[in-house]
Amino acid sequence: MLLEIEHKEVSDKVYEIMKEKILRREFKGGDKLDLNVLSEQMKISRTPLKDAITRLAAERLVEVKPRSGTFVSRVTSQDIEQIMDIRLMIELWALSRLNPDSCAELYAHLEQILKQSQQIIDDGPFSIVKFLECDAEFHRTIVKFSGNPRLVEMYDAVNCFIQITRIFYYRNAEDAVSSHRFHSNVAKFIGENNLPEALKRLEAHLTDSREKMVNILNDIGGYV
Repeated sequence: MLLEIEHKEVSDKVYEIMKEKILRREFKGGDKLDLNVLSEQMKISRTPLKDAITRLAAERLVEVKPRSGTFVSRVTSQDIEQIMDIRLMIELWALSRLNPDSCAELYAHLEQILKQSQQIIDDGPFSIVKFLECDAEFHRTIVKFSGNPRLVEMYDAVNCFIQITRIFYYRNAEDAVSSHRFHSNVAKFIGENNLPEALKRLEAHLTDSREKMVNILNDIGGYV
């Protein structure tokens, strides 16, 4: 039993490391992953590495091609357009399901996230990683308040690809300030129980993000 626990802990850690490297694009789209080299670099056996690859493949972050190897999945501008459409559907639907009581509770949670975001912006040097975590948590919290765990699972699966592009989207504190302003406006109207206006602001934010992400990808060749 102890050996099983230790194996699971190693597998989980390897998975987290690999996923972060993909999301940060230290492993770029189209790169072939040499499992022998990776196992030597990480000083682990191939078993936990294969376990991690299986999980990453299920999330479509890598592609295992028979007789060819394992490759980091590319994210194209078309992928972003389609994924952002899914995000729009999920987030707007989740927000539309709120009642006055849940609006007040959600607002309290969002305010805490906004305080953390503001502190990250104000404190130097600007930490893109910490801000990305707050950005993702802001939107995920809205989805969580739908009260539908399966919807949250679906959202998380889609959001992996958005995280990749977020790395390019939030290039500096100025970009973060703009996003923080959008988030603050959405939260403000949720707190006022003004769902029509909150929905309008959230849709504008996601549409603006989609356009900027697509433009960034097109400027660097159409994929990452």
